[in-house]
Amino acid sequence: MHEDAIAKTAAKEGKVPFGIKIAFGMGDIYGGGSFNIVNFLYAFYLANILGIPTAWAAVIMVVARLWDAVSDPLMGAISDNTRTRLGRRKPWFLAGMPLIVVSMIWLWYPPSIPSEALRIAYAAAAYVFYNTVTTMVLVPYMSMAAEVTLDYYERNSLNTVRMMFSLGASLMCAVVPLAIVKAVSSSSGSYSRGYLAMAALMGLVFALPYLAIVFFVPERKDFSASPAAGISLRAMRDAFRLKSFRALVALYLAVFVSLDLITTSFQFYMTYVLERPDDFTAVLALLIVVEILAAMLIPPLVRLSSKRAVTIAGCFMWIGAGLATLLVTPRNPALVYGVAAVMGVSMAFPVVLLNSLFADVTDVGELFFGSRMEGTFSGVQTFVRKCASALANASFMAALGISGFVQPRRVVEGLAERLVFQSQPEALKLFIRATIAFAPAVLLSLGILVVWNWPITSSRHARLLSYLETRRSGGEPDPGLAAEMKTLRDTVF
Repeated sequence: MHEDAIAKTAAKEGKVPFGIKIAFGMGDIYGGGSFNIVNFLYAFYLANILGIPTAWAAVIMVVARLWDAVSDPLMGAISDNTRTRLGRRKPWFLAGMPLIVVSMIWLWYPPSIPSEALRIAYAAAAYVFYNTVTTMVLVPYMSMAAEVTLDYYERNSLNTVRMMFSLGASLMCAVVPLAIVKAVSSSSGSYSRGYLAMAALMGLVFALPYLAIVFFVPERKDFSASPAAGISLRAMRDAFRLKSFRALVALYLAVFVSLDLITTSFQFYMTYVLERPDDFTAVLALLIVVEILAAMLIPPLVRLSSKRAVTIAGCFMWIGAGLATLLVTPRNPALVYGVAAVMGVSMAFPVVLLNSLFADVTDVGELFFGSRMEGTFSGVQTFVRKCASALANASFMAALGISGFVQPRRVVEGLAERLVFQSQPEALKLFIRATIAFAPAVLLSLGILVVWNWPITSSRHARLLSYLETRRSGGEPDPGLAAEMKTLRDTVF
């Protein structure tokens, strides 16, 4: 029997109701929206609004990630071991909702502090607190994504709906935050009031959707009823005993470090390389709109081929789009719109499918360890990604300083103030170009090598689910299937 047919007939849970997919997907408004604001705007904000030297901005990013080394894996283990009437994940959504608003206000409110040292300390504390809140909410959310459905194809559909919300929030955050800042700043004559209004509003937009998950998305009772595995560093370390998890983390790093480098450098690219700062919002909006449309194609494309093939295709397209930025100059800036459109398509495929691949790996984790460890996997994976991204972004900011970055001048006209961007050294422009063109090419090439022999096929996953469901119900799996699972566990997975 064809492996797709095997996977379809092995699914025993049926389709997830569309309303539940919508309610669950709304939770990623926070992930997609807040990360997009931070990735695209925060480095620029630190250097140009708070007036923090780029070297210190790099230090702030590294300090936050050192804390994440503790908080991310720990939160995953805590989430796995939570036992309440609401379930394992929902209590953390309720606790995190007010903190989301507080963290956004603190992160984006520029205080009038004349001391550079105090501004640096203020920004570092705000960034660490923001990362703590995202860990508290998003690690359980990522973990829950693997539990809503166990079906190989429904996971593609669920994560596509989720990514539609995530990308929609990214689109909103590409346009709305800066528009709010500009409108309020212009009317009040204060950047502080503009950023405060933006932060408070966006905090509410990010926090309130979690009520939909709490009220409308059920947690699996069989997973919540299982004995707590306990919280230990060994469980976090043991996650890397899985070959499939190691491969997933490597692919995750290749894709998301590429994404983080592009998002961190893109506003600098539009402002200082193409000298078109006013086009930044339009180009970013086009990229995200195309990414949303491309995400809709993923479920049918996977059914026609495989998760592996669609991921590889996206990586190759992304490499080509990055290299194409070398053809865009201040003399032909309109080409950046075409490059952005291609990049939007290419980014959608691996970014969406990584979430589906993660869910499949958590099933392998149950085979390997005998218990569900979604939170541990999510925490470890998030920590590794944050550390690598922080190192990459901090290196980018430090290199900007070494390349001679010149901060903009503040000009006060009446009650309003504006920024006058300065001409930058050619070495700095060349470095920004190289980051966008070559960093993804190197990283994604490694990702392609990793996913080329991806071990979890649809047919293997179908047989794995059959084995796990029999074992959970207390039954005795077919001897042949049990022998196959032992072989896969010990050699392939």
